[in-house]
Formats: sequence, C-alpha cells, structure tokens
Amino acid sequence: MENFNFLTPLEVIELGCNGRTDLIPAAINKNSLIPQHSLPFGLPPVLSTLQSQLEHIICSPEELPIHDFGKCQRYWPRTPKIETLFSIDPSALATDLIVERDFSTGKLKGFSESEVTLRGTAQNSVSMCRLPGPPSESVRGNVSNLFFLPGGMDEPIFEKLLIDVEDVNFETDLLSVPPGFSEGMNFDNNLVPEVEVAKDDKNIVDLWSAGDEFVFLKEDEATEKSAPSFQDNEMLLTPAKQEDPKVAELENEVIMKEIPVVNITNTKSLTQKSTEWAEIVDVTKVDNFHELIPNMAYTWEFDLDPFQQHAILHLEQQDYVFVAAHTSAGKTVVAEYAIALANRNKTKTIYTSPIKALSNQKYRDFKIKFGDVGILTGDVQLNEKAACLIMTTEILRSMLYRGSDTLRDVEWVIFDEVHYINDHERGVVWEEVLIMLPEQVNIIMLSATVPNELEFAHWVGKTKKRKVYVIRTMVRPVPLVHYLYTGSGGKSKDENFLIVNSKTKFEMKGYKEALAAMAVHQAKMSGGRAGPSNKFAMRLNPKQEETMWNGLISFLDKSKLLPVICFIFSRDRCDQNALRLRSIDNLTTSKEKWIIKTKFDKWIQQLKDSDKNLPQVKRMRSLLENGIGVHHSGILPILKEIVEMMFQDGFVKVLFATETFAIGVNMPARTVIFDTVVKHDGKGLRNLEASEYIQMAGRAGRRGEDKEGAVIILCKKNVPDEADMRNMMMGKPTRLASKFRLTYAMILKLFSRKHFKVEDIIKRSFLEIIDSDEQESFKRQLEKLHNIRQSAQQLTCSVCSVDLAKFCIESREIVDLKNNLHEYILNCARKGDSSIIHVGRVLVVSTSIRGCCLGLVVKISPYARENPFKVLILTEKDAPIAENEENMICELNKMKYLVDDKLFIPESLLGHSLIDIDYKSVITITTISLKKLEGEKIIADWNKRQQIRFKSDSPIEACHSSTRELLRLSEENAFNEDLLDAYKVNDIDHVEVLDKLKPKLKTIDKFQCINCPHFEIHLKQEMHNVNVDQQIQKLEFQLSDDALKSIPDYKARLEVLKELKYVKTSDDLIDFKGKVACWISNHELMVTELLLDDDLMSKKGPEIAALLSCLVCQQKGKKDEDDLYENLREGRSKVIEIAKRIEDLQKKHGVQDQESLRDYVEQFDFCLANVVYEWASARPFSEICEMTDVQEGIIVRTIQRLDEILKDLKKVAHVIGNPNLEHKMEEVSNLIRRDIVFAASLYTQDINEPNKNS
Repeated sequence: MENFNFLTPLEVIELGCNGRTDLIPAAINKNSLIPQHSLPFGLPPVLSTLQSQLEHIICSPEELPIHDFGKCQRYWPRTPKIETLFSIDPSALATDLIVERDFSTGKLKGFSESEVTLRGTAQNSVSMCRLPGPPSESVRGNVSNLFFLPGGMDEPIFEKLLIDVEDVNFETDLLSVPPGFSEGMNFDNNLVPEVEVAKDDKNIVDLWSAGDEFVFLKEDEATEKSAPSFQDNEMLLTPAKQEDPKVAELENEVIMKEIPVVNITNTKSLTQKSTEWAEIVDVTKVDNFHELIPNMAYTWEFDLDPFQQHAILHLEQQDYVFVAAHTSAGKTVVAEYAIALANRNKTKTIYTSPIKALSNQKYRDFKIKFGDVGILTGDVQLNEKAACLIMTTEILRSMLYRGSDTLRDVEWVIFDEVHYINDHERGVVWEEVLIMLPEQVNIIMLSATVPNELEFAHWVGKTKKRKVYVIRTMVRPVPLVHYLYTGSGGKSKDENFLIVNSKTKFEMKGYKEALAAMAVHQAKMSGGRAGPSNKFAMRLNPKQEETMWNGLISFLDKSKLLPVICFIFSRDRCDQNALRLRSIDNLTTSKEKWIIKTKFDKWIQQLKDSDKNLPQVKRMRSLLENGIGVHHSGILPILKEIVEMMFQDGFVKVLFATETFAIGVNMPARTVIFDTVVKHDGKGLRNLEASEYIQMAGRAGRRGEDKEGAVIILCKKNVPDEADMRNMMMGKPTRLASKFRLTYAMILKLFSRKHFKVEDIIKRSFLEIIDSDEQESFKRQLEKLHNIRQSAQQLTCSVCSVDLAKFCIESREIVDLKNNLHEYILNCARKGDSSIIHVGRVLVVSTSIRGCCLGLVVKISPYARENPFKVLILTEKDAPIAENEENMICELNKMKYLVDDKLFIPESLLGHSLIDIDYKSVITITTISLKKLEGEKIIADWNKRQQIRFKSDSPIEACHSSTRELLRLSEENAFNEDLLDAYKVNDIDHVEVLDKLKPKLKTIDKFQCINCPHFEIHLKQEMHNVNVDQQIQKLEFQLSDDALKSIPDYKARLEVLKELKYVKTSDDLIDFKGKVACWISNHELMVTELLLDDDLMSKKGPEIAALLSCLVCQQKGKKDEDDLYENLREGRSKVIEIAKRIEDLQKKHGVQDQESLRDYVEQFDFCLANVVYEWASARPFSEICEMTDVQEGIIVRTIQRLDEILKDLKKVAHVIGNPNLEHKMEEVSNLIRRDIVFAASLYTQDINEPNKNS
C-alpha cells in the first residue's frame, strides 16, 4: 500500500460499442483528450448500430423486397443493382450421418456417413427424404401436400425431363408464356443480330475421327433407347450398330391374322403355385420354428397353427403376406405379431378395417394387449401419435393423399377383411390404398378363403414390385355340420336333419327325410292340397312364427346348442322375433340377470335421464335380462356395443342379427341359424352366395370349447333346392374382383399433384392387371412387326406410286361398307327374312384358291355360330376342296373385283364343291335366283359322295343342273346392272350406309394405278404393308394409356369438371372450385356447389343442418314435399336444382358409372330433414324419435355422418379465408354434437393395462 501513488494520471476508455466507459492509467506522453477504445481499430465495418440500420430502412424504401408486399403499405419503384446477384447463399452440407440399428434388438450399432440428396418440401417433393411439415399436420396431413411416392412406381421427374429434352426444338418449341400465365416474355428475333455462318464451317460430327470406336446415336436409334439416369456418367454414345441378320428371314413373312383380343375369361388357371410376383407357401408344420425365431416379438399361451407359423416367419423377413383362412381360424394372430414387431423395432403399425364398429372393437382388444394404441375414425380420435393406429380404410386413404408424415414411421399396414374389396361402393378404396402405399411399408392382407388369392397377390406384388407370399389354409379349427330344421313347434320341434357332415359330405338321406317331413306339414297346413311351388314363399303368419321360434329355442336348449346367432335379413323381423321370445325367461339364472342389470345400468350411466328412458333402451334391457339380444344398424350404437360385450361375456344366449354381425371380431357361438337362405339385394330376391353363407356360418363353433359347430337352416314352408344347398355349402367362394372406378375426388387430387397422371393410377388397378400382363407379349409382337415393316420392299412402279396408296384406302372403305351391309342382310336371312337372301340366291364369293367365283346358296343354318351359309361353287374336277378364307385374301379379292369383275371358270373338266361361308366371304349379292332349288338333296348327295365307296358316283340331276347354270352365268358375267338396287334395306342406319356406298363405287375408275399391267402384284404388296401398319397401330394402341378400360369414363368426368369450372379448360390445371372439392370426403361436387352458394350458407344453423342431411341419409322415406317444413322447401328446391344440373352434365358427357348416375338426384333424400332440424334446435332425442318411423340407430348414424361433412366444410372455410362461414359450420356442428347421438364408445373406456407377460 505504501508504494501506491495516488497521484497517478488517469484517462477514459470506451468499453465495446455500447457507450460504457472506465478509467485506466494514462498513457505516457499522451496529450490527446479523445477517449481510448477497447477495440484498437474501432468498430468492425460489418457491424452497424440499430440507429443506422433504422435510418437506412426509412431513407431507402426502394430496397425493400418487392415480393414481400404483405408487410408494405405501398410500392416504391426500385432501380436494379447487378451487384446483388454476386452474393451466393452458403450451400448445404454434402453428407449426413445415418444411424445404424440392430433390427432384432433395436440397439444402436453405430453411424455411417451418407451423401445428402436434395431435400424438398411437402409442396414440391414426393420423396421420403423431404422436410417434415408442421407437427399439427403430422397425422392427418394437408390437402396441399404431395403424396409420398407410391411403392413400385418410378420417380418420374428426372426421367421425364430427359425424355422431353430429347424432343425439344430450341428454336421453335420454347415457350414465351409460362403455363398458367396469361402473359409472358416477348422474344423479338429482330433484336438478335444474325450471324452469318461460313460455308466452309464443318459439323462437329465431321471432326470425329474415322478410326474412333464410337459414333453418335442416330435420331431413330436414340428414341429406342431408354433415357439414362442422372446417376449415370456415360455419354450418349454406343458402338456402331450392325445389321440384324434375322431381318432377312422376316422379309417374306406375311402377318395376316388379326391381333388377338385379350379375353379376361380365358386367363390361365391359377392352380399353379407361383407367379413372378406371388407364391403360395406350402403350409406344413415347422418343427424347428423356435430355433428359427429364438426371440419372438410376442408369444401366446397356445400353440400356433402351421399357417400362423409360416406367416410369422415371413413377417420376420419383412415380406408381404396374404393370409386366407376361414372365419375364426386365427388370422388375428398374424396382425398381433406384426404390431409386436413394430413395437420392437420402434416403428408404427396401421390396422385398417372395413367398418367403424370393428375398428372400435379392435382398439379395445389391442389396447389391452399392447397399450400404446390409438384410433382414428370419423367420430373418434384417440392417441393419434400411438405406435399402433386403428382406422378405417377411408381414413388411411385420406392420409396417403394428404402426405401424412406419420407414414414415414409406418412399418406394417394390416388390411383386415380384405375380401371386402368386392363391395361395389367401397371396394375401390382398398385398391387406391394398396396402390398409394409408399415403398417402405410392408403389407399384410387378411381374408376369408377366396378362389383367386394368387391372382390378387400377383397384382399387389406387381404393383409394388415386391413378392407376396400367399398363406392359405382350408382347415377349420372347429368343423361345421349343417342341418335342415322343419319343425313348427309342439311335437315337431325336434325335426332337425343332418345334410352336410363334419367332413363336408352331403348327406342325401337327411335331405330326403327333410323333404318328407315338410311334405307332411304342407299337407296339414293346406288341407291335403299341394304346397307352395314358389321357392321364395317362406313366410309364416305371426302366430306360427312365435310357435316355431319357441319350439326351436327349446330344442336348442335341450340339445346343448346354445348360445346361438340367428341371422335374419331384415331389421324389423329381428326385432319382431326377439319380442316373440320375451315369454322365455329360463335362459339366464337369477344371478346372471342381476349381473346383466348391473352392467347395463353402469354402461348407460353417461346418458341423460330422458335418453335412458327411450323405448328401445327399456326394451333392450328387458330382452338382455332374459338372455336375448338384437344387433343391427337400427339399434343405437351404445346398445349394439352393450349387446356385443354381453355376448362375449356369455350372457346373451340367443342373438338376432343381420349379416353385418358376421364382419367383426371373433364372436363365435355354438350354433348359427339362418332364418332363410334368400335375401333381397336391392334389385330382387336371390339365394345367398357361397361366400356370404360361409362368412356367416363360420361364426358357429367356439375354439377350445366345441368339437363342432352347428349350422341350421329353417325350412318354414318348403325345403330349399338340393342344387342350391350344394352351391351354398360346398361351392366356391366369390372371387376377388376389381370394383375400381374413378371418382371426381380422385381425379381432382391427382390433378392437384402434377407429378403423376391419372393414368398412372388407372393402369395399376386390379381392373387392368390382365391387360398389363399382356404388355410384354404386345411389345414383342410390335418389335417383330417393325422389323417386318423395315425389311418390306418399297413400291417403285411409276404408275402405281401415283395413287395406289389412296386406292387402298378408298377401296378398303368400300369393302368395309359392303361388309356392314352384308352382315345386316345375312343376319336378317338367318332370322327368317328371305326377301334378299334365301336358298337359290346366287352370290359372288371369295375363295382362297379360285379367287372370285359364283356361289349358290343351298342351305341357311340360323343357329350355327360360324359360317351359317352353305353354298355351291364351281371347281375343276377332282380339285381340292376350298379351305376357310383368311381375312386378308378375302379383302384382296374384294378389292380386285372392284376393278376387274372377272369370275373363275374351270379350265379343265367341270367340278363343284360345297363350302360354308359367312358375310365376310360375300363379295356381292346378285339379282339372280334359281327357283325350286332342292338344296337338301344336293347336300345329301354331296355328303354321300365324300365317302370312299361312293366317290365315283355321278351327282344327282339337281346338283348337275345347278353346276351347269353357274358355269353359264360365270361365262356370260352379265351383272352390269346396279346390283345395289337389289338390296332392299329398311333399317335407317343401313340405308345411310347404302347411300354412302353408291357414290364411292363411281370413283374407282378415276384411279391411275388400275391401268398398271402388274396392278394385282403391286396391290398385294401394298396391302401387305398396309396390313402390317394397321397391326402396328393396334398394338401401339394396346400399349398406350388410351387402351385402359377406365379411360373413357375418365375423359367423360374430366369434361364434367371442366364445364363446372373445377378444372381449367385451357391447360387442365385445377381451378379454385377444384381445390375446394379436394377437401371434401363425400359427394365432393354437390358439397362444393352448396358451399359456394351464398343463399344456402346464409341460412340459420338448424336449416343448414337439415338441408345437408340429404347428403348422408340412407333411409329411403316418403318423397312428399308437403311434409317438409316451410322454411326448408326453398333450400330443398335449390339442392335438387344443383343435383339435376350435375346429373344432366354426366349424361351429356357419358359418365359410365350408370349405377349411381341413374339415381343421382334420387340419392339426396330429405326424409329426415325435419328430424335433424328439430335436433339442431335442441329438442330431446326421445321427442324427435316420435316424429318418424325410422329406427333410432339410423337417425344417430345420419347425424354422425352429417357432423363429418360439417368438419370438412369448416376446414374448407378456413382454407378459403371465410371466417364467417367457418364460424357458422362450427356453430352448426356444436348444435348437433350432444347427448346420446355422440355418446362415447364403450370400447374406448375402462381399458385395463396390457399383459406384461406377453
């Protein structure tokens, strides 16, 4: 301290650039008073103060970005600054680190460096490597997103760029107006100074060394080569092409046959074990199964069946599998193992089902087993980020089209009940999803037994370019026995006859006994008269029905055949039959009745008091306490779930259900009863198909409890036919068939993503699989024809080269017109109209050996499939019999006859022959007819002389005289009159053909080529070339997109969209209305038109709900407009007007979906409009049920589906920037989302934790 000098001089130093100062010892000999700086050279020139930055922005508004107009209140003109182009953003990293994991354990093994490809966004890339979107859209995606590249589909961008560049003329093909713009750049050629090219300048090809090994591709050769990928660094060079030695062999080959038309019905038998893309696995027990998979992802308490073992082995290898097995065989085991595999690999699984009820049931089952499970349906969204997501196929389709980021993590997609692809309305959804799934997703398909699983698997494999392994088993875990029940109560209640035993053998003895028993009953009921002959007359009166059902249930209870599922194809009769058994109360014990009552009251606790007292709720409680349940679409959803749970717990002994109960989780019973084997399919009554019967009968037999399942068919007034029984019980199930059809939504969604065309999806559908399999054959044929055409001799005649090609075209048109006429006339003759063609008529016909000759009609066979006309022609004696004509020779003879009508005349001894012809062999019909011709005698004599022992016999006089007359006519050749006058045609279409034909015949003499001395040779040569060219065109058409079956419908629908202004007419770009329609799930055209109608959307909330209910109401009610509330009638008229306009446009442009087109306006039903209006006006559910006879479950379903449409409309309103409409739709949705209609599913409540031991 004592050495410190307090008088040390100090000075000020500025710290940094924020104005802070401090004191430091002053520098020696420093006289300046300027403060020191902590930065010796002052502030860096790259930094500036906030004040200076703000001054620069205010004082230089011209530097504001012109495109960021959203933050500017006005626009300042700016002067271009070239130096701004010199600044380049830093490039992204060229490599990235990839995590490597052990798939069996999930442990981290290490990292590897990988080259980073260009990462786009969801708006410009279909790659899985694109940047993820907002977290809020990770599950549902966004309509503006591109979908991920479907598996099996090549990346189209680079290849298309290469192909397009090859054909671009940079002087004439460059655009001056960008697509979608109304104006563009004006490139004036006058502004570019012309550069004179020196005459002695050489082409770059001329500078290529003659001794080099390569030459540039010729233009025609380059087009045959496939465009190279950007990954290839090879130049477009190839060794010099040598002439193919096989071309010479093809010079003389003449293709005369028509290109074969692909016949779908004649496809090759699928008894084979494998195809290129599918293979049937030999299902035998795997003895070393646990050695192959020592650490299984999931285990069960029971031993796996062989088909389950094979399926799991292929799942471990990440293979596609198609599992076909009977109902209750254990297909769910395969799905469960896939979910466990995904959990082990830290990936996701999507389980799809055809109906929401099944989705809810599977959610509960999988939640108990695996824990991390979510569900996505139209009205339930739980745990959307779960590892296993349960959803309907429609939800998955929406996720695919909207590019959901969740799909990146999906390892397995499970399609349950995939045979539902046969559904006419919704089957197309399965095909769309299978086509659109990305490459990294593995597919599991679970199906009932079908006869063409290999064909279907082949389509999936070919579409995704992955092999599919078909694992099928015909073994039932519990065999079925089938009975006919003829009892009617009382003493006959035990009349149950076995007709098919457990080994699927038809018992004729039991069938005859059933016939005899039914004959006794019919005699009693009719007083000795014969019973009803109509096989569909199976109804009893109510008293008889009650007696029969009481006796049947008593028999089943005594025979230990309960519980039973009674399938009845009518909701009303389900309810009626259940009520007829309410007197039976001995099916449940007093303890069971108490448990049922307790559980029932607990499950309906969430309902309001008024809803708890609904008649259906009270009725169901009473029935369930007696062990009786009812299950169909008219039952309230919560009651259906209660019935299902009671049935699973064993409290329901008798269940009356419609066929939808067969599509669900494993709910087997001891017995299945068919009230009838006849159902109404919307068009009329028909017998059950084998697949329908097998699906429902498969619910009989509980694995581990029953040795066999009983299936009983009720015979009420008659016994079904034996043939019908055999077809149902032992017939083949329905084949999987494509129900692919284009929808407006599909077209608009694909149009909004220009990476792919609609044709790309059509050609990958199951509908086109047969034709696509023929593509390689067509390509080979086309290549062969091109070689023949290139090697064909060119015409060098100076006379024929002038107009022979045109003569071929004109004469071929004449031949086609005459063929059209002859086909009509000869068909009339086959039907009995003998005014023109009859026995004795003289024709000019074409033969392969004798050319043009006269033929005498001796017989007409009206029922012959081919060549129905037998004619007598002239030959030389002992000459060979004429063979059937080839099309090209017939055509040549007809064309030559137009120029030279010379007829065949024998040069040696006169002979004759009988040949069979059709209209194609007829050159012309003469006016000459031989009267009283004995055609049958001529034919009999001819057939006799074809035998060896009668070969030398002379012909009969009738044959001899007819031959001499033909010779005389041929020598005279007196057919100079206009033969067309003999064609007495009454059909208006063929009169027009006749009018076209007459003037064309007069133009033949004007051609110069007919004067050529070698005309016939040159004509044959030219026709050969024309024929080859036509076949090339046919094959090119077969290989083009225009040959697809759905293309006509696609073009028709596209015209409808253009006329409605959903798609721009000029450039086929999607318009504003089209973008709106992309957000709509159902009835996209109708909903869009209603949404953009200000008059409708300006109405009150209840009115909007009532009018929109017509889009979702599936109950056909009365059409009387007077029943509709007064304030709804105007809106109804507007809706019908819009629907009629859309229907008229579809008819105008020929939309092919006639099934829906015919009833387009009729499908918008307002029978529940008043009910929905009152519900949206806050009336209780019990009161609105009294307004209609429609069942409660149908009302609930209608309101729930209405809410899904309102959600779509709310999203659309948000996208188009209409907050008032968005608020209105949310308001309407809130009005209807209440009480029992939207009661929470019981399957999503009170779920226990998963089994930790599995």
